[in-house]
Amino acid sequence: MPPTSIDHQRQRGDILIEAMIGALLVSVMFAALSYALSRTLVSQGYANAQSIALLDLRNDILQSKGINALCGGESPGSLRGNLSLSAQCTTADIADVGIAGQQITITGFVGRNFSLSTTSTSASQSRLGQDGVVIVDY
Repeated sequence: MPPTSIDHQRQRGDILIEAMIGALLVSVMFAALSYALSRTLVSQGYANAQSIALLDLRNDILQSKGINALCGGESPGSLRGNLSLSAQCTTADIADVGIAGQQITITGFVGRNFSLSTTSTSASQSRLGQDGVVIVDY
């Protein structure tokens, strides 16, 4: 009988060590999952801020001022959160457009290449992530 009681005590210690190793593995797994979840939430926050900035660029700036005014030299202003903007416009001639046998040249065509974007500042980088630039091209 004494050998059986020694084996019984040894097994108790083995089970305790196995339980501690299992708890350690589970805690490492939860730490990795919480890190992945935090990175996902940060990325989601940047994506939300970028989509809001994009909607502001399209709706507030382009709808209220228009491409012609922005290409004419009007300042695009800024977005919510003091994000400064820049507008770049390229006007070009379209040569030799034929309509009903008539050849005409359209000059000063606005919108052939138009870009409205946020400028890269520390405020835009902290709010929008990466380089802080959101671009709308037309």
